Amino acid sequence: MDMVGFTYHHSLGPVLPKAVFRKEIQIFKQAWWKAWNKNSDLSDHSKGFFPTEMAFTTEMIDVLRDEGYEWVIVASHHLSRTCPTYLQQGTPESNYGINSSPPNKADQLGPSPTTGWWYGSPNPGNAAWNVSPFAYQLHKVKYVNPSNGAEKTMIAVPSDDVLSYKAGYSGAEIGMVSGNIAPYATDASNPAIVLPATDGDNAWGGGSSSWMESTPSFFSACDSAGYGPTSIQDFVNQFGGNATTAHIEDGAWIFPEMCYGSPY
Repeated sequence: MDMVGFTYHHSLGPVLPKAVFRKEIQIFKQAWWKAWNKNSDLSDHSKGFFPTEMAFTTEMIDVLRDEGYEWVIVASHHLSRTCPTYLQQGTPESNYGINSSPPNKADQLGPSPTTGWWYGSPNPGNAAWNVSPFAYQLHKVKYVNPSNGAEKTMIAVPSDDVLSYKAGYSGAEIGMVSGNIAPYATDASNPAIVLPATDGDNAWGGGSSSWMESTPSFFSACDSAGYGPTSIQDFVNQFGGNATTAHIEDGAWIFPEMCYGSPY
């Protein structure tokens, strides 16, 4: 099990001063090795980071790389929203079927896929468009120091936020993968990763049903369909070298259930 990095007080990285963000990570690391009986020199600490509420901005890369992280989990729809063809899904009159602000055109620096788009609304309000394979592939994301132009990069690992809500509250459905994602993920050198990031402990009480029933069932269905399970680190080791540089929109989870507002 890869116990990834986190902020100690469940604080949101994008809104913290960098010095505070750094201290949050450092406190977490000290708690991490003591809680899990790991090495005090952190030589066995994870290379991955999960931003609180998946709230991410490339400004965080500056600190994350200094702290030894090489990859970061991001919300898939913040990649999908960088595609200009996002605004061709749905209509402006219906706000594209989402309940938050449409993408800022200044962020739409990604490719313009015309196929692979799919829409999901697993809970009231949690609506988003995602596009396969782009929003499911590894990408390099970078931070540029405004003072000297120096760059730092890391790998962004997309987590499907629509599927995550579905998995966390009622069980993931293999049909969402086989029907919407897999048919377009045909590049063997840069394949798709389908990563649910569930809130199962909250949604299903103590989490027993989430971890002991739903998760094994989903993994079994994936295996039967020919989608091999993997760890993020193994996937990054195998395919991270083929990741292309991409712009990612700032933001977090699809807005919480019944919260019809902005941003995102």
